[in-house]
Amino acid sequence: MPQLLIETASKGEKVNYGQMQAVMVLAGKRLGYEMPSVANAEKVLGGEPVHVMHQAAIERDAADIHKIIRGDPPEVMAQANKHCADLISEYKLS
Repeated sequence: MPQLLIETASKGEKVNYGQMQAVMVLAGKRLGYEMPSVANAEKVLGGEPVHVMHQAAIERDAADIHKIIRGDPPEVMAQANKHCADLISEYKLS
């Protein structure tokens, strides 16, 4: 039977792919963009399981924010990177 939930790593472990996608979504929100999957991204970073379809939505939003900011001035990318680093620290990931 296929697994329907994505489990996240426990606090203090290395950040995994799904968590990094969630970090990117929350960084996009901090940059002022509307990110539809914020609630599920917060669940992932809080250690809660989410359905694979919600994880796919997080991944899509993360790709979208990357596409949006890659054409922006370098300062915007630097701010996004700072938000990502801050979020990793706030959620005690490494």
